[in-house]
Amino acid sequence: DDAKTADSLYFPEYLEGKDQYPYFIDGNHAATILKNSDPAASGKLLVVRDSYGHCFAPFLADDYAEVHLLDLAPSVYAGQNGITEVLLLYSTDSWATDASLSKLR
Repeated sequence: DDAKTADSLYFPEYLEGKDQYPYFIDGNHAATILKNSDPAASGKLLVVRDSYGHCFAPFLADDYAEVHLLDLAPSVYAGQNGITEVLLLYSTDSWATDASLSKLR
């Protein structure tokens, strides 16, 4: 969501501070796209997630050409970006209490 690029899924400099959560994918961003440089990787996965998705994303990154992480994902975004699969990744508490989930279509 800020056009920043990086060569890693992990940012160890955050492990020295009080808030260590940005260690995964440089913190919470509304939209993050992970691109796999392996020519054998295929497919684009859209992950609609809460903050838990950041620590889970490295497990997905090797299996797709692209993994798109979004706080909320309108179907228009999926169509415009050639998304081939969608994963809703929410903790049970967030799923039960997040009022914005009703906007998913």
